[in-house]
This record gives sequence, C-alpha cells and structure tokens, in this order.
Amino acid sequence: MNKLITLVFFIMISFLSDAEQVNKRDKKVDAKCHVELYGGEETIYFRTIKLGQLEKLANKVVNRSVLTTISSKKKKIYKVHECVLLKNSFKASRSKTVDLRTAR
Repeated sequence: MNKLITLVFFIMISFLSDAEQVNKRDKKVDAKCHVELYGGEETIYFRTIKLGQLEKLANKVVNRSVLTTISSKKKKIYKVHECVLLKNSFKASRSKTVDLRTAR
C-alpha cells in the first residue's frame, strides 16, 4: 500500500512539473532584435512573443514587413543580427550602439 501511495505521489509531481514547464514556455515576454532592413538601414525591432519562441524569432522575422521606429510605413527585414529579451543587453557592440540610438 505504501508503495502505491508513493508511486501515485511521484506521478502527480511529474504531471505538475510538466504543466509548470508548459506554462513557462507559454509565458509572454518582450524581445528585441537588431535588424537590417532592405536598403541598408539598421534598427531595433520590438516584439512580444512566447518565451519558448525566442530562439526561432530571428528566422521567423526575416523577409517580413514590419513597423519600425524609423518610418510610419512598413519596411521589410533583410537580415537579423541578434535577438534577446528586452531586459537583456545585446552581445555585439554594433547591436548595442544601434540599441542606444533607437527610440522607444
């Protein structure tokens, strides 16, 4: 009987921790990407995403037309240099420079 109770207890804990991991991945976070637009302009692109999508964000936004702080019209993204959470800083010095001069 004790073994059965212990087994049920561990199964319940396993389901709870799996559900917690799913909730963490589905949590919405703000991210920023240093992007190069067609025409050579560089800017920071801001986006709210699910936490689990941060690694895929760079590939997801290439060739997309997006609103930027540069213009009131949509511009197409040519290349993504780096994406990080909004609260984090970029690793590349060029990305940090572009981030400092970009209006929020």
